[in-house]
Amino acid sequence: VNQTPVPPGNENPSDGPSDGNPRIVSVPAQLASYEKSGEQNPHGQPSDAQPEIIDVNLAEAAEQGHDSRLLHDGDVVMVTRRVPKPIHVIGLVNKPDKYEMPVNQELRVLDALAMAGDRSMQAADKVLIIRQIEGRKEPIKIDVSVKEAKENGAANVRLAPGDIVSVEETPATVVLGTLQRVVRIAVGGSVGLF
Repeated sequence: VNQTPVPPGNENPSDGPSDGNPRIVSVPAQLASYEKSGEQNPHGQPSDAQPEIIDVNLAEAAEQGHDSRLLHDGDVVMVTRRVPKPIHVIGLVNKPDKYEMPVNQELRVLDALAMAGDRSMQAADKVLIIRQIEGRKEPIKIDVSVKEAKENGAANVRLAPGDIVSVEETPATVVLGTLQRVVRIAVGGSVGLF
């Protein structure tokens, strides 16, 4: 619990309750109290007084740029930790699984493929990113070429939390996979005859 006093003279009566009750500012909405029963709060009020709770969405406040609130002596600010959704890497990769998004780092398609042990078939070039956008019923689909992503940084798409990265089968990968199985059977069968 962090308490941030406001220097004398910077108080703004319109910013907070005038009844002397503490305010709790939390992000996202979370109820909390720092008072113990029978004690007085920093404003000299009995601890059974109800604090004012103000919910602030920091992302929205930063975009709008005009949400100024002054903190008063005894105010409590709580910022809850946001754990980003993992990404899922599936399809023609060596280790299909869900992977955590790195903190304070961007993650791109080639990074996700490296986390998944690369493609199980080097001919697999088509990657489909499936991204659910808040407020939309249907997810968006982004086509990426591994070859283009290696050659052009702009084609190495930045991933978002919750993305599904699917290395897709194509006619070329189906034919190549079939040929590999036939060769494996032919070599295995000829070895068994001798």
